[in-house]
Amino acid sequence: MSENEKKKQEDFSIIENFISALNIEYEEAKKNNIEKQITLENGERGEQLGSKFIYTFFLDQDLRIGRAKDDMPVQLIIGDENIDASIVSVTEKKVTISSERDFGPILHNATLKIDNSYLIEKLKKVYEDYLETKEGKINLITLKKTLFQIKGKISEEKPIVKKETLNDEQFQAVKTSLGSDIVYIWGPPGTGKTHCISKVIESFYYEKKKVLLVSNTNAAVDIVVKNLGDRLYKKDKDFNEGSVLRYGDIVNETLSKKYGEYVNVDKAAERLSAKLVEERKKIEKLIDELNTKAKPHKNVVDAFNLVEQLNIQNQNSLQRKSEMEGFLERANQMIEDANITIKNYNKLIKEYETKGFFGKMFSEDPQSQEIKINSKKGVIENINEKKKSYPVEIKKIKIKINDLEKKIDQHKKIIVNKNLLKEEKLLKEFQDKIDLQSIEVKKINDKIQEVKSEVLKNCRVLAATATKTYLKPEDFSEYDVVVIDEASMLILPQAAYAASLSKEKVVLAGDFMQLPPIITTDNRHSSFDVVEKYLGHVFDFIEVEKLISKKSKNIITLKRQYRMNDKICSLINKYFYDGNLITDVSVKSKDYPKFINNNLILVDTSSSNPFCQMPAGGSRYNMVHAGAIRNLCVYLNDQKLIKDVTSVGVTTPYKAQQVFISDLIKEFSLNDIVSGTVHRFQGDQKDIVIFDIPDSEGVFPSPLINAASSREQGAKLMNVAFSRSKDILIVFANVVYLQERLPATSILRNLILDLQNKGKVIDIKEIIKLGPFSLPTRPNLTPKTKIKINDDDAGWFDENSFEKPFENDLKKAKKSIIIFSAFCTEKRTAFWGDILRQKKEQGVKIRVVTRGPVNQGPLKDTATLAIKSLIKLKINVDLRKDIHHKMVFIDDDIVWNGSLNVLSYGGKSTQAETFIKFKSKALAIRAARNSIYKSQIFEAEKDKKINVLNMLAERENRDCESCGKLTEVYFRKKGRAPFLKCISCGKMQDMKKRSNRNLGYEKTDDNGKSKMTAAIKEEVRYCPKCKDKKVKLVLKNSRYGPFYSCSQWKRDKSGCNHTEKVNKRV
Repeated sequence: MSENEKKKQEDFSIIENFISALNIEYEEAKKNNIEKQITLENGERGEQLGSKFIYTFFLDQDLRIGRAKDDMPVQLIIGDENIDASIVSVTEKKVTISSERDFGPILHNATLKIDNSYLIEKLKKVYEDYLETKEGKINLITLKKTLFQIKGKISEEKPIVKKETLNDEQFQAVKTSLGSDIVYIWGPPGTGKTHCISKVIESFYYEKKKVLLVSNTNAAVDIVVKNLGDRLYKKDKDFNEGSVLRYGDIVNETLSKKYGEYVNVDKAAERLSAKLVEERKKIEKLIDELNTKAKPHKNVVDAFNLVEQLNIQNQNSLQRKSEMEGFLERANQMIEDANITIKNYNKLIKEYETKGFFGKMFSEDPQSQEIKINSKKGVIENINEKKKSYPVEIKKIKIKINDLEKKIDQHKKIIVNKNLLKEEKLLKEFQDKIDLQSIEVKKINDKIQEVKSEVLKNCRVLAATATKTYLKPEDFSEYDVVVIDEASMLILPQAAYAASLSKEKVVLAGDFMQLPPIITTDNRHSSFDVVEKYLGHVFDFIEVEKLISKKSKNIITLKRQYRMNDKICSLINKYFYDGNLITDVSVKSKDYPKFINNNLILVDTSSSNPFCQMPAGGSRYNMVHAGAIRNLCVYLNDQKLIKDVTSVGVTTPYKAQQVFISDLIKEFSLNDIVSGTVHRFQGDQKDIVIFDIPDSEGVFPSPLINAASSREQGAKLMNVAFSRSKDILIVFANVVYLQERLPATSILRNLILDLQNKGKVIDIKEIIKLGPFSLPTRPNLTPKTKIKINDDDAGWFDENSFEKPFENDLKKAKKSIIIFSAFCTEKRTAFWGDILRQKKEQGVKIRVVTRGPVNQGPLKDTATLAIKSLIKLKINVDLRKDIHHKMVFIDDDIVWNGSLNVLSYGGKSTQAETFIKFKSKALAIRAARNSIYKSQIFEAEKDKKINVLNMLAERENRDCESCGKLTEVYFRKKGRAPFLKCISCGKMQDMKKRSNRNLGYEKTDDNGKSKMTAAIKEEVRYCPKCKDKKVKLVLKNSRYGPFYSCSQWKRDKSGCNHTEKVNKRV
C-alpha cells in the first residue's frame, strides 16, 4: 500500500465534517422546533410483540411534516405521568406507538411528545465517540470506499439464485453486488428496486455471508424481509431457526402473520428460551396475586395522602376567592382615586402652559405628566378587566371548592377507623415480597436478553431501520455486507454510519431524482454550504450523474418500470429520466367513467380566476382549488372508485393547502382518500393521484414550481408528484396565470403543455357542476348531484353582481363579521357603514383588518378617514403592513374570498375582480386559523375547544404603550416573527405585552410602588459545547432578563450560540 493511500485511510476529516454539519442542524432543530405535543385519542391495542404493546391512533394531521420518524423515541403523557415509548410507523393517516406498558384494549387519551433534535444528537454522538477514541464499530475504510474517497474492487460473480424473475438490469445488479466492494443501484419509480435488493440479499445468504439490511422506514424494511421469507420459508431450515431476523417493530401485517414467529427478534429469543418464559409467567402470576392482596391497604394509604393534599388545595382556593372578592369591593374606589389623580395631572398640564420661562424650567414637563396619565389609564383598564373576569373566576372557584369538599368526604369514608401507620406497615410487607419476586423476573429477563444477544450474533440477515443502528449500537456488530434501501431518503451521515458497519461490501439503492431528506437549517445560515454538502444524500455526495455518464460499472440503472401507465411514465421519463425508462408489457390500463377516462387530465382553473393567499405563518392556499377538488373527490366516491386507502391520493406542494383540502373532504367522511404534501407522498402510490398547484393571482410563483433544471428541488418535487399515480394523474392549475408568471425556462411549462397535448383538459366549471357547491348566478351550469344545495349556499360573483347577496349575508349575521381588506376608502367604507353600525348595535362582533394609511400608497388620506370612521362606530380595527387577504367571514360557516377588496373596490379595475362565496364550517375554521398570527396557541389549548372564529373577531394588535394610538403588524426580516409599530409615534413593541418582571421590575410592592428585583451574582461557568478548550460563559442582559452566553458567540452565527438560564438570585 502506498503512503498516499495510507494517509487517505487515516484521514478523519470526513467524520469531522459530519459532526460539524450535525451540530449546526442540532442547534437549528432545537431552536426552531424544541418540542411538539400532539393529542392522541382512542388508540387501539394490536398484537403484542415480545414485551411491547402496540397501539394505533388515527390522526387529522400529518406527523411526517413534523419530522416524526419510524423508531423515534417519544414520550406519552397520560395524566401526570410521562411514559417512554417509540414510534413504530407513521403511515397514511395513522401513527403506531409501542410501549412496555399495557394501557388496556383502548388508550382513550394521551399526549405524544416529540423532540426532533434527539435523533440528530444520537447520530452525532456515535461519530464523536469514534473520533475521540479512534476505536469502535465504524470501519473507516469501508465508509470511504462507499463515498468513493478510496477505490474499491469492481467485478462480477455468478449468483446461486436464478435469473427467471429478474430482468437484465436487475440480474446485472445482483452479479455486480456479489463481485464488487461498493455498488449503487439507481431505481426510478416502479422499477422493482425492492425485488432486486431482495435477490441481492438472498444471493449473499446462500454464500453464508452475514448481512445487515437497513432502510428509512419500518414499512420499507418489512417488504424486503417478507420477500425473503416467501423464498426461504420451508426451503431453508436455517430460516426457521432465526437465520433472518427483523430488529424492531413489524408494521407489515402479512409479514407478522406469516413469518413473525421466525423473524421477530423477541419472539425468536423467547421461543429458544421456552422454559425461562414459563418460569417468568409463574412469578408474574404470583406478583399479581400479591398486588391484589396489597390493594386494599394501598387504597387506605392513598386516601390518607389525598385528604391532606385536597385540604391544601381547598384552603388555597378559599384564599384566592377571598382575595378576589376583596379586590372587587375596593375596585370602584381604586378607579375613583385613579380618575382624581388623572384630573390632577391634567390640571398640572394646564398650569404649565400659563407659566413663564423660569416657571416652566422648574416645573415637570407635560410629556412626563402624559406618561403618568397613560399609566393611570392602564391601571383603570386593568381594574375594569378584572371586574369582568373575577366574577366568572369566583364562580369557577366555588364549583371547584364544592368538588374538592365532595372528594374529601369520599376519601374520609375510606379512612374511617383506619390507622395510617398500621396500613403503611402492612403495605410495606406486601411491597417487599413483590420487590423480591420482581428481582427474580429481572434475572430471568437478563437471561432471555443473553439468548437474544446470541440470536442476533448468529443470524445471517438482520433487518432494521437506519435509525436503530445508532440508537442501539450495542446490538449491531460487524457484517460482511450492508444493504441500504432508500438510501436517497437518508441524510449522508445516516447512510455512511450504516455502511461503515460492513467489513467487505456495501450495496446502496435509491432514486436521486426524487426529493432529498428534509433538513431544518435555513439556506440563510452562514454555514449552510456545510450542511447542504454533508447532510444531503449519498448519491449527490458521490456526484452519481457524472459516474453514470462515465458508465461506471458499479452504478447500475434499473430501466424497466412495472407501476405507471405508459402515458404517465412517458411524461416523467422525458423530463426527469432522460428517456431511460421502459414500461413493461404487464402494465395494463383499467376502464374508468367517461368523464375521467384518460390517464392524463389537466383541470384548468383559469376561467374561475382563483385567488391564492399566504397565511400569517407562511405557506399558500387556494380556496377555489380546494373546493373543486372536494367536488371531484365526492364524484369519485359516488362512482365507487374509492375502495380503500390505495385508491385515491390528493397532494400539493403546500401544507396550508393540504390542510384545507383535508378539512373539506373530511366534511363528507371521505376517510379513505389520503391527502398530504408531496414530501409526505414520496415512496407511496395510488390508483388515482390529484396534484394541486394552488399558485394563482395574489402571489408570485413559488420556487417549488419555478425549477428550470431537473437537479433543482422544485423539479424533484414535480417528479414525485407526477410519479405517484398508477392509472390516472389529475393536475389542477391556473394555466393563464402560470403562462404569464412562470419563468421561460420552467420545467412545469413543458409538463403542462404535454398534459394539454397528450391528455384531457377539463375546465374547472365542469368540476364545479359535479357539486356540492354550484354557481347560482349562472343558471346554465346546473349542478348534477344528489346533494341538495340552496342557491344561497355558494356563488361566483364579480364587483357588479356581488353586492346584493353580500348585503343579504351581512344582514343575516348573528355572531360576527370579520373583514380582511388590504385597502380601504372613505367612500366604500361609508357604503357599508350603515349595515355595520346596525349589526354592531345588535351585538354582532365586527372586526376590520387592513393596512396602515402609510402602506396604502395613494389611498393614504382617504384610508385615514375610513379607519377613523370605523373607530367611531366602535368597530375593532387592526392594521397589518403586508396584508394581501381579500376575505370576509360571516358567523361560523360563510366565507367570501377572492380578488376584491370589500372596503375599496371602485369599478375601475382593468381586470374583472371576482368574489366567491363558500358555505362550509370546516373551510371557515381553517381559513380563520390561517388568518391569526397567534396560531401557536391552538396546540397548547387544544383541550379547551377554542372557537377560532370568536378569536378572529377579537383585536390582536395592542395599542401603543406610549401614546395609545393604533399599531400595525410588521415582520422582522429573518424568521418572520411579527411585531407592532405605532402608526403615530413609530414605537415598536411585541405582539404580546411583556410583564414588568421581564424588564427587571416587580409590578408593585405593598404600597403600590415599583419594586426593583435583586441583583444577580455572576457565577464562573464554562460552555459545555466548547469541549476542546475552557471557554467561559458571560452574564448578559436582554429585554427578557439576564442570561449566560458563550463568550465565543458571534452575531453572524459562525461562533458558539450556547445560552443558559440564570437560576439563582442573591
